[in-house]
Amino acid sequence: MADVRKVKICWETSPFVALFWNEANRADVCQSILDAAKRGDILLYTSTMSLIEAYQPPVGTSASDWEATEERFFRNRWIHKQEPDFFVAKEARRLQREFHLGARDATHLATAIYLQVDILHTYDDDDLISLNGKIPNLVIQHPAPLPNTTIPMTGMPNPAS
Repeated sequence: MADVRKVKICWETSPFVALFWNEANRADVCQSILDAAKRGDILLYTSTMSLIEAYQPPVGTSASDWEATEERFFRNRWIHKQEPDFFVAKEARRLQREFHLGARDATHLATAIYLQVDILHTYDDDDLISLNGKIPNLVIQHPAPLPNTTIPMTGMPNPAS
């Protein structure tokens, strides 16, 4: 059997919003990906900017109640958070110039690049989806059911062979 590793996925803010707002045709698939992360089948990452951007209390929810709920959610150990440190900020600045992105989108994309994830999930059809295929070793797509939660490790010797 070949050596494999868990798929690494990064979410920008929109999958979280789809989940929190129970968006039709989106929330269920996002929940299935979160469930895979909870089970440890995949590694799920996000920029800490998602905590700021996803702060959109659902109708009928007080701001203070939502803030506490959202904070508890993002504290889950199976959501790996990356702060936009100096290296992410430098890469985001480069991406802003090269692809004419706003600071937020550039930061999410830079986070995914820095973490060397396999997939960046987004519902941002205006800016991020159009970059699929333009960033080496990164798939940018809408959240989708995961047929495989592991991928072969390239360049690693197989001790069984």
